[in-house]
Amino acid sequence: MDHVELKIVAFEGAAAAQKIEDALLCVPGVISARVDLGTRKADIEHGETVTTQQLVDAVTRAGYEAEVLG
Repeated sequence: MDHVELKIVAFEGAAAAQKIEDALLCVPGVISARVDLGTRKADIEHGETVTTQQLVDAVTRAGYEAEVLG
């Protein structure tokens, strides 16, 4: 299992955080996704076959921007 953090750009509220989490969880191989409203970061646990680009693309499809941290 791998871990990645994404910085989510310009989102507001719990509904947006839930939408982003749902989008990330739809990526095959994602085990868990949690968006923190305070830090504007998404913590994602995923299998080896998931790429960071897939995760960024999922956030983009949900209508938001993401940057890989670290």
